[in-house]
Amino acid sequence: MAFPNFDGEYENQLNLARKLIMKIRDKSDRTVALKYVNILTSLKSSDPIVKRNRNIFFKYFLQVLENQLSIEAKQAIACTCPIENEETMSDPLKYLQKEVLNSGEKVTSHWSKDKKSYVAAKIIPGRGAILYMAVASDADGEWDIRAPPPKK
Repeated sequence: MAFPNFDGEYENQLNLARKLIMKIRDKSDRTVALKYVNILTSLKSSDPIVKRNRNIFFKYFLQVLENQLSIEAKQAIACTCPIENEETMSDPLKYLQKEVLNSGEKVTSHWSKDKKSYVAAKIIPGRGAILYMAVASDADGEWDIRAPPPKK
């Protein structure tokens, strides 16, 4: 009866693990993965049962690494903002202004007590918010906004 080549399988798994670990973006995750590889490489035994169990664990460890990398890849794809059309590329500010004006979201605004400063915010669903802030040295100055300041 011939024994399986546990050492050859181990070398293949070790090479694959090193390649997968280098693809991990998060430094702390990479450190944890390297720690497990170091533990496995420190096992020095000629017992076939120890080698078999080492390889079984290594196989499971590689599956965990592959799953983590596929999750990272899916998250990276989900974080990229798709380009809807050429308009967004040619003039992104104009496109964003049009999108904000067409959305039915309410603008929240606030005047300071001395009527010298104004703050407005509008939520852009799925994108963030736009903030507008203005300050004037004179409360009676002309404001270039849709609604004038409240009367004193």
